[in-house]
Amino acid sequence: PPSLKSALLAAAQAVASKMAAACGMGVPAAHSGGGVSADPSSRAAAFAAKLAAQHAGVPFGAAAGTSTAVAAPAAPAEAHFSAEIEINDFPQQARWKVTHKDALNNLCDEFSVAITTKGIYVPPNKNPRDGERKLFLLVEGKQERFVKLAKSEIKKIIGEATEKTLMSGSRYQI
Repeated sequence: PPSLKSALLAAAQAVASKMAAACGMGVPAAHSGGGVSADPSSRAAAFAAKLAAQHAGVPFGAAAGTSTAVAAPAAPAEAHFSAEIEINDFPQQARWKVTHKDALNNLCDEFSVAITTKGIYVPPNKNPRDGERKLFLLVEGKQERFVKLAKSEIKKIIGEATEKTLMSGSRYQI
């Protein structure tokens, strides 16, 4: 509406005048809204008009008669879910099955999650040093359901690989 445009422009020019006076630039000329002026006070007026339009919730192009549009307000922060699965104490073949690049990519694609290997391998009957953690997988995603599904699939893969290792007569015991 023209009255809103005039009110916003007047408010912006008042702010720009105060800014210009505070900076010793003099009184700004009236800004036509059609283009960008090289005059710092006119640029300040245009900037103030844009801020006023954003604050009023009106796209800048509609408020000031220009073709510039204001970006949409930022979206609210998305939900974030995570789960940890300790894999340090499983046989090496089982750990490899769930940390191998192809397996991780398949799980990430299938469940829309991110899986990160963290920690360090700590041999049996040893404790991690201060500030260190045993080897684990961090599963992160935007939906709790997918994080839980990925976690259960990882546990299934580890269980199958551990069973296979134990059946082959490996030195590992549970």
